[in-house]
Amino acid sequence: MKSMLAVAVLTFAATMPLLHPAPIVNGPYSVSVTIRPTTSANPYQLLAAQTPPPHTCTVEITDLGKHETLRGPVVVLTPGEHESKTRFISGYDIKLNASLSLNAQRAWWDVTMRRNGDVVVSQKSDMELRVTRSER
Repeated sequence: MKSMLAVAVLTFAATMPLLHPAPIVNGPYSVSVTIRPTTSANPYQLLAAQTPPPHTCTVEITDLGKHETLRGPVVVLTPGEHESKTRFISGYDIKLNASLSLNAQRAWWDVTMRRNGDVVVSQKSDMELRVTRSER
């Protein structure tokens, strides 16, 4: 009788969600990184500039299942330098590492979003930048 009770208690305990919490299911995620010159000059003024202006790098991560967007860190990149910033929001920490080449024609970045220390989403990119031109 005692062994039957022990088996019943163990079976019940194994199925209790309090003892074995269900994993948090989120995602899939969409990561959007934008890099733009910080100046308000038009593209023709940017072409004539001798020194490339600083660029602003922004991150947005969208949970496609929940249709929620988290705005990540924003950094200002000076040509030839590297910046890193972390933002904590809604239980996540979003880290951005970004660099801009000396001539501001190439940018590198990686974004990592973690929850409770576990990586939820990660993206690394290497992008060639150029000034857009309007043609008629």
